[in-house]
Amino acid sequence: MLRDFNLIHAIKAQKKFTDVHLYCLLIFIFLMAPFTMATEKISSQAPLQTLNTKSAKKTNLSAVKLKTKKSFTKDIDKTITNKELRTLTGSKSKYSMSIGSTYIGGSILQPFGKIRPSIFGDSQDARSTNLSGTVSLRYRLSSHGSISAGSGISFLRPWHENNNTSLSDPFLAYTTAYKLGPLQVLTIPKFTLGTSNSSREVSRIGHFDFTNFFYNKLYDSRLTVGMVFTYRQYDYYSTADPESTNYLISLLPLAEYKLTDTYALKTLLSYSFSHGIKDKSQSPFDMHQGRLVQAVGVRISVNRDMNLYPSILFTPKNLVLADTNFSLNLTMNAF
Repeated sequence: MLRDFNLIHAIKAQKKFTDVHLYCLLIFIFLMAPFTMATEKISSQAPLQTLNTKSAKKTNLSAVKLKTKKSFTKDIDKTITNKELRTLTGSKSKYSMSIGSTYIGGSILQPFGKIRPSIFGDSQDARSTNLSGTVSLRYRLSSHGSISAGSGISFLRPWHENNNTSLSDPFLAYTTAYKLGPLQVLTIPKFTLGTSNSSREVSRIGHFDFTNFFYNKLYDSRLTVGMVFTYRQYDYYSTADPESTNYLISLLPLAEYKLTDTYALKTLLSYSFSHGIKDKSQSPFDMHQGRLVQAVGVRISVNRDMNLYPSILFTPKNLVLADTNFSLNLTMNAF
């Protein structure tokens, strides 16, 4: 969902090379350490005196299985009842994988065409359709918290010849879920290292995101209202274009009406406010407001760990079918 609007509000700048080998090594060590500690702990607790008996072997095997695939989240679904938020919290397993994919296509008249028209009606701002995806490994720290690290890939004009493929920036994130009064809250701080061509071309070192989901089911009705708040801070090399964005704030108020356990009507608005590098000498509250974007679609909960959101992107100021964008967002967990 957020990736849709990040692509629409993309920023320009220049180029610099970044070496990622050290970053990848640190991520690998960071993810492998819990496996190593879990194995050592299981080994130290094995009943050594009864290993020669079949019953002891079976007990030891069960203990290993319990330690490596332990479910910490026996009560998280009582805290988080919204199905989309449940998927975003990750699998209930100790070790799992999360997959996210977003397709932003042409208008609803040609959803799988080559060209993505400008929803603001600017024919000079038409772009190529885009399919992007991320894969991350997740380690559950507690019933309500987990860390994940991953990267991704994107394709321009994915259903046509001469499509362009590029790797995405690697990231490290922490996810925690909790209740705040009547609100179901998901908080995700995330660090992203600018190693992709698109980041190097604008001399971007990386960026930090702080995202909060606030969902509130209104009493016992089928209606849920909420807000997604994101603060993004960019970091650049000295060669960056002064027109580049220094930090960005986005607000996404939303409403969702449950039709069945599987389907729900959902709409959201996107408000964005940015502060440029050239504006550093000015007040931090002196921000440029982006243009309003709205999404309307159907949220499909296949199961707890898989959600689809096909939607139409448009701006209320330009209600022209030929200027809409078809969007499809997939979120799922494995293991």
